[in-house]
Amino acid sequence: ANVTPDRRTTYTAAAPGTAPTAGVTVEVAPRIALSVRRRGTTGTFRGTVRPAHPRGRVTIQVRSGSTWKRVRDATLSSTSSFSFKRRLKARGKYRFRAVTAPDAEHVAGTGPVVLVDAMRVTLRATLKGRAATFTGAVTPRHRGVPVVIEALRGARWVAIARARLTATSRFRVRARLTPGVATVRARTRGDRDH
Repeated sequence: ANVTPDRRTTYTAAAPGTAPTAGVTVEVAPRIALSVRRRGTTGTFRGTVRPAHPRGRVTIQVRSGSTWKRVRDATLSSTSSFSFKRRLKARGKYRFRAVTAPDAEHVAGTGPVVLVDAMRVTLRATLKGRAATFTGAVTPRHRGVPVVIEALRGARWVAIARARLTATSRFRVRARLTPGVATVRARTRGDRDH
């Protein structure tokens, strides 16, 4: 039987004429969503905690070296959401996450890491026989930054083509693919801000 408990739950099983089994407790952590957008020196933080924890608290943390440091606590609204603004450096990479403390029904929760700002890479491919033409763009603009086209071979990503971004932050490159289905991606390196 598949079950989806939304809080700490203890289950037992029994068949007709038998005593129930010992209880098995399933611990449940809240599901935390966080988004951070930076405009100039203003960072806007928004998120939710599910299941709902009206008037509960969530802690926003930032990665600093090898540790996580508290940025601030936020009180959840009646809909279990939060929103606030905070000053950020106009330039610089940030990694944020949201965490909750354990309560009577849930263990501590940790949301996924949110990057500010991550470079966004688009990729399109057109085929003519085994020859593939890959085109795409990177935002925000990064003139001259290298882009690597990689193909999945077994469990490893292998570079099959390289290009540099134009003045409009676009790229176009060709590569010859091996027969069969190909899984490809475009990747660019990080810099001091992204």
